[in-house]
Parts: sequence; C-alpha cells; structure tokens
Amino acid sequence: MMKMVEKKKTRKTKRGFTFIEVMVAAIILSSGMVSIYKVFIATLGYLNHLSCRSYATTVLNNKITEFAQRFQLERKILFGTEADQEKCQINNKWVDFKYTMSLMPMGKFDDLFLLNGRITWVEGRKHISLSRSVLLAQLNPRE
Repeated sequence: MMKMVEKKKTRKTKRGFTFIEVMVAAIILSSGMVSIYKVFIATLGYLNHLSCRSYATTVLNNKITEFAQRFQLERKILFGTEADQEKCQINNKWVDFKYTMSLMPMGKFDDLFLLNGRITWVEGRKHISLSRSVLLAQLNPRE
C-alpha cells in the first residue's frame, strides 16, 4: 500500500487592511463629516434668522405699545406714517432694522383706528419683513 502524503495547505494570514479598504473608509468618513458640517452651518444661519426675528418682534411690539400709549395719553390723532430705524449687533453682525408705523381711521367709526406696524431687515441677500396691525379705540372721545 502506498501511503499518500497529504499536502498541507498553508494559508497566509492577513494582517492589516488593503489600500482600497482604507480609501473606501476614508471616503465614507469624509462624506459623513461634510454632511455634519453642512448641517452645522445651516443651523447657524437659522439661529441668526431666529435671533433677528425675535429682536424685530420685540422692537415692533414695543413701538406699537408706545404708539398706542401716546395715542391714549395725548388724545391726539396723528394720521400718517412715522418711520425710523435701529441698528443692533446680533451674533457679532450689525443689522439695520427699519420700521414704519401708520395710523388710519376705520371707516364709519369715529373712535376706532387701525395702527399698522412694519419692520424690515436684511439677512445676506434676503429682505425680511414682519408686520402687525392693531385696532385702537379712543377711550375719551374728543368733544
């Protein structure tokens, strides 16, 4: 009988990664980092918009309140438009807020008036505006 000699298959063990595997991992990692960076930049832009909008809402509400109090205290009817502007630093950027207030009578009613307030500002290339309208009643009508 003949003895069969079996050949042992020697397998080389891999230690480490191939160049292609490293490059694919680098591409996946870098695309994930770019996506996170884009989301971060978009979030900063949205935060800036919300900060400006919050400030504009506060300014507009304060101006409406001030105008309404002056209207009630002075008992003067100042029809027309009043315009002004404020400059404010928001998130280390200077922003110009321009606002207009206008008072108009409400048709047939002698003691009812419409106060319109509008504030505008620029963010990058976008012109943003915010407006509010309030009805004012003269508590002590003119005699």
